[in-house]
Parts: sequence; C-alpha cells; structure tokens
Amino acid sequence: TNAPLCTIWVKQVAMSTSWIIAFLREHDGPLYRQYSRSSYFGEADCIDMYLDASHFGLGGVLCINGVSVAYFTSPLDANDERIHGQTIGDSAGQQAWECLVVLVALKAWYSTWIAKRAKITIKGDNISALAMASRMKLGPTASLIGKELSLLYFEAQFEPEVVHIPGITNLLADPLSRLHDPNGGYEIPPKLKALEPTLVPPRS
Repeated sequence: TNAPLCTIWVKQVAMSTSWIIAFLREHDGPLYRQYSRSSYFGEADCIDMYLDASHFGLGGVLCINGVSVAYFTSPLDANDERIHGQTIGDSAGQQAWECLVVLVALKAWYSTWIAKRAKITIKGDNISALAMASRMKLGPTASLIGKELSLLYFEAQFEPEVVHIPGITNLLADPLSRLHDPNGGYEIPPKLKALEPTLVPPRS
C-alpha cells in the first residue's frame, strides 16, 4: 500500500526472492541423483539420530544399524541468541533450540545420510521439532530453521522419518545437551566416552 504507481515495496518480496535465489544456486547443472548398487540389494543402513536440546546447549547421538558411532554436544552462544531472538538459559527459547538441534545434527552428519538409500530416522521428545522435520510445519520460532532445512532436503536422496520418544528414554542425548548448563553437573554418558565426538562449527 501507498507505493508509487507501478511499483511495490522491496520489503514485500525481499525475503521470498532471497530464498529462491539460494535454492537456484544449489546446482549449476541438471538435477541428478546418485545411487549405489549395494543399496538396492538389501544392504541399506538404518541410520538413527537421537537428539535433544536444553536452555544451554544441543546434543545428539548417531546410531547406524543399532550401534552408536558418533555424538556431538554444542553450547548455545551469542550467535544463536542474535539469530533466533532468544536468550540462553531462558525457557522461552526451548522450542527454538529443539528445532535448531535437528538442523545442526543433519548438517553435522551430512555425509552419513545425504546421498544414501537408507532408512533415516530422527528421534526426539519435542513434538514441534519433529513436525518441522517431517512436514515443514513451522511455528514462529522455527521459520528460519525450517527454510534452511528445506534447502538441505533438496539435496537428499530420501527425507528422514521422525519418531517421538518420551524424554525419560532419551538417556544419551539429554545429558549431552545439558553439559553446558553451569548448574547441571552433567557428564558424557559412559557408553559414548570411547567415541570420537563430531565437531560442530560455530553458527555465525
């Protein structure tokens, strides 16, 4: 409204066009899919990601065919507060962090699942985060995260499935997400101590 004749305000379309450009820049040639012969002869892996978030950090465990093979623990920082408009330690940001951990895990273990024909399952105890991962159903706290996730799914052979698990059963990812709580006193679960942690880059 109130724009000069035959014009529109840039703000009306800037967000949409920027994401369309981001999508188009993902490939400079025809779309394609790569498959390995072994994946079509009963050798596809079952990849499970157990994820959780707290007011202070994110945590996840990667299992392949029922065996834990990697984990990550990542503290929330000033970049996360700035980007998502939340405050570390404040329960109001919990939904944003629960959605963020899904994106962080899929990027951290990108090479494990992106080009494989496998059964990929995201397991967590937050319904909103699982809805975002499965149906791109976005709340106001997850809009930006959902857009990033949709670009990631564009590259994938198969979209992950999601499974809700009770919080009390998420015994490995939960303490990983709370390691950075200054009042928590949590430790890396003994079952994971022999594994090499996956490094998560800063979310600048």
